[in-house]
Amino acid sequence: MASPRTLSRSLRLSIENAVASSRTRGVVVPLGFCYRHSAQAGGTRAATPRFASTVKRKVASPPGSSSSSSSSSSSSSSSMAALDKVLTPDFLKSVRDFWYEHLPGDDDLVVPGQTAHKRWYAGGAEFDKACVVQFEPALEAIRASGLDGTGLLGVARPAEPCDWLSLVLLLDQMPRNCYRGPASRVVFDVFDPLALAVARAAVAAGVPHEAPEIRWQLAFRAWFYLPFEHAEDAAMQDECRRQYEGLARDVETLLQEEEEEEEQQGDDADGYRRRAWQVVRGNPEAARALARTQLEFAKRHEDIIKRFGRYPHRNGPLGRESTAEERAFLDGGGDTFQSN
Repeated sequence: MASPRTLSRSLRLSIENAVASSRTRGVVVPLGFCYRHSAQAGGTRAATPRFASTVKRKVASPPGSSSSSSSSSSSSSSSMAALDKVLTPDFLKSVRDFWYEHLPGDDDLVVPGQTAHKRWYAGGAEFDKACVVQFEPALEAIRASGLDGTGLLGVARPAEPCDWLSLVLLLDQMPRNCYRGPASRVVFDVFDPLALAVARAAVAAGVPHEAPEIRWQLAFRAWFYLPFEHAEDAAMQDECRRQYEGLARDVETLLQEEEEEEEQQGDDADGYRRRAWQVVRGNPEAARALARTQLEFAKRHEDIIKRFGRYPHRNGPLGRESTAEERAFLDGGGDTFQSN
């Protein structure tokens, strides 16, 4: 069995490359597994090697304006310096602690029940307020920085799989609780592209399907695919569906295995796969229902994008004029997914 603090060499290199791609030179970042309530998941960034600050803002300065360019560069550097103080390992851990604090035990990380999902998807005004108090300042700092996804990864430097999870939650879920109604435009215009960039980098690095603590804990893994689902892009919808199909296959694989087969797995770092096997086999109906529901929602999102090329329920906040077909769809009770 692998050491509980050891990542596979390929996953380690993939994560390092994903972070280093936002810089002009790469430095090996210490990697480790995340533990939900472990002090090792917090700490400071002092032990993590620094990269040269070379990330530039997406917005270019007007041609031929050196003073404007200098001012923009200074502003960008200032924003990045401020953001660097926000996106610390301790802060990223606080995102996870907040998001999962209502779960009664580790088994619920494998197959979260209805209570867990009710807080996440129907937490109401109280949950929104808690998100605003704890995370809106960080979101506003990210927004003010003007960084794209690559630049943001360069500042955050996720050093372990659960740091990637925290970034996805921060960029994809927290804005949906912090910016409601007309203010939701910033969710779609600013944070969704950032969340998608981070999720794509994480998937490309193998984080959701190669890191055992993500792959075999569905309460972690499923969030990596929602940025694809939220994208108004057919290719991203296809990717989302395929990822949830992979999740469903993993559930079925666990259900089909005998204990002897499960024990022969050699990549079960810290017993994540074994515990998933035990939890899923203990309640196969709940595990299958969770995988099925997530895949069904992915398909419902994909169907809308295939039909309209966008989400009609976003037209209002985004200032888009609805077509007659879109109005008929919405008036007829078409999916709005709580206007996400």
